[in-house]
Amino acid sequence: MKRGKAITGISLIVLVTLFVIPVSAQQRGKWSKAAPMAKGWEEVMGAAIKGKVYVYEGLQTFPRGYTGTATLPEWRPAGQIAVYDPAMDAWTLKSAMPVAAHHPAVAVHGDKLYFFGGFVSPDRLGGWSSVANVWMYDPEADKWTPKTPLPTPRGGAHAVEVGGKIYVIGGYTTAAHLPGLMGMDMGTTEEYDPATDAWRSRQPMPTPRNHHAIGTIGGKIYVAGGRIGGPFVFTAAHINVTEEYDPVRNLWTSKAAMPTPRSGLGYAVWGGKLFVFGGERAPTFVHGEVEAYDPATNRWESYASMPTPRHGPAVALVGNRIHVVAGNVRIAGGSQSPVHEVFEPEPPPAPAGAAPGR
Repeated sequence: MKRGKAITGISLIVLVTLFVIPVSAQQRGKWSKAAPMAKGWEEVMGAAIKGKVYVYEGLQTFPRGYTGTATLPEWRPAGQIAVYDPAMDAWTLKSAMPVAAHHPAVAVHGDKLYFFGGFVSPDRLGGWSSVANVWMYDPEADKWTPKTPLPTPRGGAHAVEVGGKIYVIGGYTTAAHLPGLMGMDMGTTEEYDPATDAWRSRQPMPTPRNHHAIGTIGGKIYVAGGRIGGPFVFTAAHINVTEEYDPVRNLWTSKAAMPTPRSGLGYAVWGGKLFVFGGERAPTFVHGEVEAYDPATNRWESYASMPTPRHGPAVALVGNRIHVVAGNVRIAGGSQSPVHEVFEPEPPPAPAGAAPGR
């Protein structure tokens, strides 16, 4: 007996409409270079405050272990911050996080940086014990302040600010906080109010995941791609699922899938679109694709690829320029790069009354 249904002409047209990216869009935007970091950093996070780019170093690689005598590399959280000033095209180191963690979620609110959870080491899990720590970093004072911990310890989550609240979504919690299991992907959505330093739980994300992209457009939150089945690239599956969260209605909705399944992503919002940079996918792929989701059309578009494909880069928008900094150039860790590339998706809109092309 035959199983399934034949694809009709109408169905085929629908499939093509959903997944084909216009050829004319594939080289949109341009890339340039800016001052590299003093050395390569990996598993970094980025944000922009007052026209400057802040980069948080997640992991530090020891090629021959902590002691320098091992035959295999080991990693530890770094917790360092560096700031890039576009006017000076120069980097400056700042004070480190008091209790370093890698893979925290990061968000900006009121010219302050907030860091949520992450993983710590050393411990019996080899540096992958999820924590609930929350830190506020004040760039002006170069000062760290502890805040009320996450209700759910996790690393590999991502966060974004909407309407004065910060939403920490997804991630992975390890056995240190989940007895009897190695760990678990999280769909957890928790809302943090910086004004009251308090938390409340919200509707969980339908697709639990970690190492995803996130952004807010029009008061809604968009989550794309990521990793399921664990936090490690070789043992997890890499997805292209896109979902929308409406904080007002506390409701999740499925959206058009990202064309390229991947995790360990850089991301930024520009021009009403969520841009996703690079990423990785086992067994060997390190991606250079740049794809953008447009909620107005529920479609993905392709842009000019990264000159240096990487996973885990720091990304921050300053003006009309998206800074993509550091990250690993090979799958997994230990190939950290200091490269600093700048992407301009399209020419900025011309002033009212300006002649075309001027």
